[in-house]
Amino acid sequence: MVRLDDDSTVYLPIGALTGQPRRLEYKQRRLVRDKGLLSGWTAAGWLGIAAGLALWLVALPDTDLGRINGYGLVPALPGLWYAALGVLIVVAGATALACPARSALTGSAAIAVIAVLHATPALLYDGPRYTWTYKHIGVTQTILERHDLPRAADIYFDWPGFFTAAGWISDATGIPVADLATWSPPFFNLCFAAAVSFVAQGLTKDLRIVRLTVLLFVLTNWVGQDYFAPQAYAFTATLVLTGVLLRTTPLAERRTATDLGVARIRRLIAGRAGVDPAGIYGMFSAIDLGTAARTATVLLLWVAIVTSHQLSPIFALLTVVAIGAARGRIRWGLLASMVAIEAAWVVYGYPYLSHHGFSLFDFDPLHRSGPSGIDDNPVMPGVHVRAAAVYLLYFGMFALGVTGGLLRVRRGRIDMAPVLVAVSPITMLVMQNYGGEGQLRIYLFALPYLAFLVAWLFVTVGERRLRGVRVQAVVAATLACALVAPFLLAYYGQEKINRVTGEDVAAVRWFYDHATPGEWLCFAAPSLPSRVTGNYVDFPVRSDTDPNLLSSEEFKKDPSVENVLRFLDGVDGDPYLVFTHSQQDYLELFGIMPPATYQDLRRRLDESPRLRRVYRTDQTSIWQLIRTS
Repeated sequence: MVRLDDDSTVYLPIGALTGQPRRLEYKQRRLVRDKGLLSGWTAAGWLGIAAGLALWLVALPDTDLGRINGYGLVPALPGLWYAALGVLIVVAGATALACPARSALTGSAAIAVIAVLHATPALLYDGPRYTWTYKHIGVTQTILERHDLPRAADIYFDWPGFFTAAGWISDATGIPVADLATWSPPFFNLCFAAAVSFVAQGLTKDLRIVRLTVLLFVLTNWVGQDYFAPQAYAFTATLVLTGVLLRTTPLAERRTATDLGVARIRRLIAGRAGVDPAGIYGMFSAIDLGTAARTATVLLLWVAIVTSHQLSPIFALLTVVAIGAARGRIRWGLLASMVAIEAAWVVYGYPYLSHHGFSLFDFDPLHRSGPSGIDDNPVMPGVHVRAAAVYLLYFGMFALGVTGGLLRVRRGRIDMAPVLVAVSPITMLVMQNYGGEGQLRIYLFALPYLAFLVAWLFVTVGERRLRGVRVQAVVAATLACALVAPFLLAYYGQEKINRVTGEDVAAVRWFYDHATPGEWLCFAAPSLPSRVTGNYVDFPVRSDTDPNLLSSEEFKKDPSVENVLRFLDGVDGDPYLVFTHSQQDYLELFGIMPPATYQDLRRRLDESPRLRRVYRTDQTSIWQLIRTS
């Protein structure tokens, strides 16, 4: 069962160990060991990484942001950029199969792919992506400036863990919070990749599967939860917590009362495969961590999750239960402590939730986030293509993951952990759809384990269908490249609204610097970097979608000055109205209002005697309503 290929690389496939004596198991994590200081694969890999990064840096200045359209950033990037990405993905895919034990090489390839995909917007744009990033900047600035948590002002101050940590980093290093936000996507994606590798090693010792899992995760994680936000912080901590439990929880050899019936399924699988359940297992890279150290580590990570985000602790709890059930070792004491900490923190934050109409339970699994009713509008070309790419990745990964899980059962792989952890997030929809984002979070939290199952599927099938490491490496690189198109469309496809210009941010800052505290800032579309300054808590705006003109049916039917004034008259005080380029792009992208109509309305608002223009640039305008007596 040991094969020696032309590059003098010894492979001992995980499938070959089924039923073999334990003396064949490796003492450490490596199933693969390269002979010689520099194989052909290794040299080609390093040269490919250097060439890919060089091409990327040369290509960036040729990017034409004016070509951003309904396909997002995709048509704005030059051909050399795509060539650079292709070279790096080929290297990452090929080395994952050909020389996975070369940690420096495979790690550098993954880092290079992440840099090209996620550092590109940071280098091209004026500031952070996504208008909703800026409220997190404002929360962090509030904590830095006030040295306090105004809990009654916003929900984020009841879950301040991430913002407090970000403020401390900014204060200690002197790096502005906005710069931290700009570089959060590449930083968090590097954290995700490292954490996914850590988790995968709790499921297998086969480094080919580990490396391929990381690459698949990187190329299918289009969700966009990598920005300056508690979600990214909590997701990283959840992965590390999960990895610790996976790598310190061996399979119980006997049926226990804490396996929730999974032991019976394992024995059925083992019986069908004709192998010994205890003999198959043990194939993961355990870490030597005592009970006290493990408990302290898990609880420390748990506190970081609980104090930072409302939804992530639920996913983490589901994961902990799934791991315990899969391996017959649910640690009820640890689980009870985690539940108690979460319950205590929810009680701490519940006054704000109840006062502002937040519901702990909201069963609406089919509700989706994003603009509603756009199917009825003449959206820009590319919007529906991007939606198709999202569905392809979403359902494709679940379908392939299920296939991998079923094949594991058929082949006698009795560790049910990757399967149970992959499906456990789905139960979240029964409790909370999180404003339509529940489906996205389910995909995100399931993705590391779906990627593992798909990677296992490829390696298992490849061993039997593809002869020779070279062929397997070429096929892996080819399939990885095939993921590029749907990923780029899904991840970059909405840059028409995800890109935030400096003019947009300057207009909002002007409002917070000059308006009287307590006044409302109204907007034309839910695409505004609001709450960007530390004093935003002195103003009533607390939503990304309200108050905006699109909430008025009269305005949507007839975007006239009269309907704008009617809307503003219904707002308390002497409200302001802001028009920015990002709002124009939003209205154009989703076919709500053509740019010409938007600019014509902007001109007519300038002429209205009931509006006083207080701020104007080429792309932005701010007016204040003049009340009639």
